[in-house]
Amino acid sequence: MDCVDVVIGSVKDSLHRVQDMYTRDRSTPRADNFYGGSDDITGSAGSQVDGFTTIAFRKRLQATHGSDHPIENLLTHVIWAMGQSIDQYFHSPRSGLESCTASDYRFYRHDEIKYHGSGSQRRGVVNMNFYENPNPAPTGQCTSVSHEYKQPSTCTSEGDNFDCDYYASWTLNTETDVIDFVLKSKQTRDRWIALGISDDRLMPNSDAIVGFIDNQERAVISDRWITMRSNPPLDDTADNLSNKRGSYQNGVLTIEFSRARDTQDTRDIPFTDTSCPFMFYANGPTSNNNNNINYHDSKIVSTNGVCVRACAVQTVVENTLAGQVRLTARTFTDELADSSTQEYRNLKTEMETTIATAYRQANFVKESVSDVLVTVTGFSAGSVVVNYNLTVTHSDESISEDQLATALEQALKEVIAENNGTLGGASDTSVDSVSISSASSGDAATTIAPTTSAPTTSAPTGLKDWEIAVICVCVMGAVTIAAAAAAACIRKKNAQKNFQAIPMKTDNSNSEGHHNPIVNEYENFKERPSPSSSVHDTDSEKEKSLKPEQVV
Repeated sequence: MDCVDVVIGSVKDSLHRVQDMYTRDRSTPRADNFYGGSDDITGSAGSQVDGFTTIAFRKRLQATHGSDHPIENLLTHVIWAMGQSIDQYFHSPRSGLESCTASDYRFYRHDEIKYHGSGSQRRGVVNMNFYENPNPAPTGQCTSVSHEYKQPSTCTSEGDNFDCDYYASWTLNTETDVIDFVLKSKQTRDRWIALGISDDRLMPNSDAIVGFIDNQERAVISDRWITMRSNPPLDDTADNLSNKRGSYQNGVLTIEFSRARDTQDTRDIPFTDTSCPFMFYANGPTSNNNNNINYHDSKIVSTNGVCVRACAVQTVVENTLAGQVRLTARTFTDELADSSTQEYRNLKTEMETTIATAYRQANFVKESVSDVLVTVTGFSAGSVVVNYNLTVTHSDESISEDQLATALEQALKEVIAENNGTLGGASDTSVDSVSISSASSGDAATTIAPTTSAPTTSAPTGLKDWEIAVICVCVMGAVTIAAAAAAACIRKKNAQKNFQAIPMKTDNSNSEGHHNPIVNEYENFKERPSPSSSVHDTDSEKEKSLKPEQVV
């Protein structure tokens, strides 16, 4: 996050706000004019529909100040993040808010910029070229037998004028079911090049083939298995590469190898007729006198899965099933019965992503299903029962919907067991009941009896809508320990009323936000005046101007 150009957007009712900001370190970003720059956002729009927030903006390509970075026809390191919602926190390790030891339970307030939280659900990075189309129009030719990737997309990949930063091509021999790969890069001799293969676009549990030229002018090409974000060790089960060769000529490193589509090795990601894994294109410096590899300094992940298969017409079958899961760590409220409330929309969005991700982790889905789509249809009491439709795309015409439902239910239960009884590892996604049935058969999913009923009375006098009472009750067998043994964290009303919401505009005016096409009233947020400063201020002077509550 050091020295990062930041654009932050938000939507409230009929208004949206987009701010051009900058952060010099891991503190809260400040408006560009705080550092002596200017707002380079020339147009913006925003909407919030069914729990999805969409922000669109137009920004100048050229940077005119140190608080902006130019957008050029090159790979750009892009960081994305989302703010944490009140009572939906993502901290690792757990903060005082989760462990009931916080001194200020209102640390995260509406309309303020605070820490985005940890974990892949809250932030991530990607390398992209804004000038390139990530989904080019189909050429009409089959690309699953033979295809290529190159960066930049306009580089010369053939002949003596080769100038690509990265080039990869692959060709399938449909008779032997073996893929021939070629990797090339215009780079110095003391660097390596690699191709990664992943089921989920993440580094852990991915396959990697790495090549470089050692200090004795030999091509070293190795089959590796990535277990974490560190130097990947050699695949200790088997080296499934053949026809390995490499060279370094005229400033170009070339690595060639062959591999079966499916090696039957648990530490090789397979290509099948129904599965299309993602590819990593990476390179970086060697170490130990060109005898090993260092951390990559360039990595691109394919936007879509890469299919390597014969160009036959694929049978596509789509089934829609009805599913239920019960979240034991959540409490049903009246808001979850109303699809128009923000609480309903937030949980709907969260569960659609979490449940779909859980299915995609299942071996059955990886091996037999092309895609899954989860659409939450409602919530009911007990503690919170999530009802959803599961749309499954596959190519097996012989399997019935009932058989598919049974297989998917078992697959989801296995994933939950691997995640210690949760959908995705977080304690608030704990599940104790799963049910899937054929929607077309007319059989309703099994109804789960409620264990936590919806509140029937309003909040006690003096509790505002942001105040929450959390009661931790220990249960052993069928006996519930009395409330005297329960731990309670009650958020007290903050007597201070002078905190300010972040304004809807980035300049120093007192204007309201930018109106969306629909009309609605919005409270008039005022901007806190920024101290007079410039990008040339000394570090100590800048730190003096930062308020304690602005530092993450």
